[in-house]
Amino acid sequence: MLNLKDIIEHSNNRFQQEIDKAKNTKNIDIARIERRKNETYFTRLGRATLGITNTVTLTDKTLALSVAFPEILFSKMYALGWSSSRKLHEDVNHPELLYKYFSSFSDNYKFIDLFNLNTKINDNIYSSLLLCHGLSPTSDTILLLADIGRTLRMSYSVGIKKISVLLADVTWVKYNRSINQLFTPKEFLNQLRICLDKRKRIYRTLNLEYKTFGISDHNPDKSNLNKTEITQHAKSFRDLAELIWGKKSLEPQKEEILRIIGKPLDQIPKKDLHLLPPYISKLIELKEREVAIGIEEKLQSEFKILRTLSELFSSFDEEVFLYYFAQYYAQRHYNNFLKIAPLSEEKFDQPFLKYAEDFDKIANNKIVTSTNKETGYIYCPQYTLGDFQLLPYTSISSDVIKKATLEEFKSKTILLDDSYDNKIDKIIGVITTTEIQHRNRLTSDILSFVHFLIQNIDENLKNSLYLEIESLSEDIYTQIVSNTDTPNDYTIIFSDWLKAISNSESVIPFHILPYLWEEDDWTKERIIKVSKLIIKVLEIVNEICE
Repeated sequence: MLNLKDIIEHSNNRFQQEIDKAKNTKNIDIARIERRKNETYFTRLGRATLGITNTVTLTDKTLALSVAFPEILFSKMYALGWSSSRKLHEDVNHPELLYKYFSSFSDNYKFIDLFNLNTKINDNIYSSLLLCHGLSPTSDTILLLADIGRTLRMSYSVGIKKISVLLADVTWVKYNRSINQLFTPKEFLNQLRICLDKRKRIYRTLNLEYKTFGISDHNPDKSNLNKTEITQHAKSFRDLAELIWGKKSLEPQKEEILRIIGKPLDQIPKKDLHLLPPYISKLIELKEREVAIGIEEKLQSEFKILRTLSELFSSFDEEVFLYYFAQYYAQRHYNNFLKIAPLSEEKFDQPFLKYAEDFDKIANNKIVTSTNKETGYIYCPQYTLGDFQLLPYTSISSDVIKKATLEEFKSKTILLDDSYDNKIDKIIGVITTTEIQHRNRLTSDILSFVHFLIQNIDENLKNSLYLEIESLSEDIYTQIVSNTDTPNDYTIIFSDWLKAISNSESVIPFHILPYLWEEDDWTKERIIKVSKLIIKVLEIVNEICE
């Protein structure tokens, strides 16, 4: 197991070397050194994990959030002790597992507007956690449950206990071209409907408030997004794109077309003007390109949106507009939320924030800039399971399409359906082929899911889970069955542990323990026990869904 005591001791020695070196530097800031020299390890680690400067006060919520985000916590442990940017002399060998966390996760997450995010968390501005999920046209994977466990853990760590699920329904997800190509239309829609029914049952069991959003003109409960309205916007945008950049811009866009769309009209090089319709080329050249500048100014909102879509999808296809604008319209139903999502969602969300006034203007909505100030975003590293990097809520994501057939994917990942035939050997195989840093993360997040699940199921189901957890780890079992260490207590449990991290006698939170397991700890017996726990979780989830 990773030895936290040795890691902390090494990092403290490194920190002291930095302080000593700073004292001998010219133009030294004595006051700053005096302030920093007595900083505790937990203070430095908490600040590093969340990227918080020395001027910001660390609260229990701040510390708890860093513990709730263990893949980054352990990445920063490596950075504090062994990162090359901190190198003062030849280092002793670093812990290999710690380095794997650093290399896999340290650059693959993001806090948006961190200073305000931290302030709003501590001022209780966020009234809910927003969890956005699409549907999967094949069986969901175990990562759906891991994502729910991870997200709820992070949310409860900062005291946000109202969870809102924005669920894209069948009439929305059918426009996802990257996945519908693998199925016949009938099969695709049928599978989405099956998935929708199961998801609703899972969310209800966990007491998560879900709302489905579709794209339809039939709107009995006002949850559907108006297809006619979105289609009209799509047509006007396509007409404008064709007018400015020509018919080639409506097709899958090649590199040269992407290049000219991405540049303001007045900045398109003369050598590229032949790529545009002749009348636009001539218009651009008028009055030393002042006309082009005027067009950019008058159509700046439309151009911002068109360029965003071109950058994201390399297409102005009508279905692209429907799929993308649906997310904009759906998220406008929520105020004062903190959203936790995979990093890949950043490229969809952030244009909505960056160009909020432009989207509202185009949609003929009243501009409400204050709403945007009350939203927060935390983007987590993508999940890896076996050979694939996956979205937790749409299992057939782009990495799968590039690497494997549908049947190959099903045979090399862990599906919720795997419990029906008790495919323990398959699960053992996937766990074994998953790299250790991702294996530990999966185990941790599944255990968090279990902690929330047991708050909402009957005693018989609980006891069947307890048997598997006790077999896996007595330390994990003791915490999960505790009537006092519940999710409602995460803020105190997590922050207290981080403050006492240098004390080897302190109780390590159960979701942190799998992050300490090195290759030697992953014996064949442990792999089997984790696989059995996963089978049991899948059995219970499927029983809930029946």
